[in-house]
Amino acid sequence: KEYRHLREGKSSSLTNERMGLLNAIGFLWKIRGEITTPQWRENFDELVAFKKEHGTTHVAKHLSSQHKQLFNWVRRQRTAYRLLQEGKRSSLSEERIEQLERIGFLWKVDRDVALEAQDGTMQGRNEEGWK
Repeated sequence: KEYRHLREGKSSSLTNERMGLLNAIGFLWKIRGEITTPQWRENFDELVAFKKEHGTTHVAKHLSSQHKQLFNWVRRQRTAYRLLQEGKRSSLSEERIEQLERIGFLWKVDRDVALEAQDGTMQGRNEEGWK
């Protein structure tokens, strides 16, 4: 309850400092069926760094040897989003969707984007048309 209040900007006895200490020991936060872990945030931060370096949130399959864990995580986010769109149970919350969309996350990757990523021609391109 206190974690939910903190996330909603309401008064809470749970401070950011206390939350940080709990995160440091691997505490799992559960809200309405969702588990928010520091691991999700670490993967998200890795994706942000990837986008800064490569100009896209599309972690191409051919890069998976270098970024295998990130490639798999991105794929899981897309799968969770698709399930949500189909009205099925999903681990993806609205908050996570918003965070991913703020960085230009590609929910669907069409063939042209995948080919451009493979040959490196998309670096630095504007992703607006690729969502």
